[in-house]
Amino acid sequence: MILHHIQTSASHDNALRMCLRYITAGDSLILTADAVNALLYPDWLNLIAPFAVYVLKDEIRARGLEPKLASISNIQINVIDDTEFVNQSLRHTKVITW
Repeated sequence: MILHHIQTSASHDNALRMCLRYITAGDSLILTADAVNALLYPDWLNLIAPFAVYVLKDEIRARGLEPKLASISNIQINVIDDTEFVNQSLRHTKVITW
């Protein structure tokens, strides 16, 4: 069980696209920094929907995305804090930062 940590914007970098080529059932995604912008695009939402998706609360607030998250219904997005990020890192057997 791997936690895939994406930090860069999907529109400016291929980290999320590459991650999706290798992610498997049971793995999770955490979107931080500019990667949270992927939540603005339905195509990306559809691609990440089969996986457990985590985003940092502070990143969502900093970008004013709270109203957008409330309107997303086709995917469960787990909004977490830094402590839970550490907990998820410990629950997974490996963390890969893309």
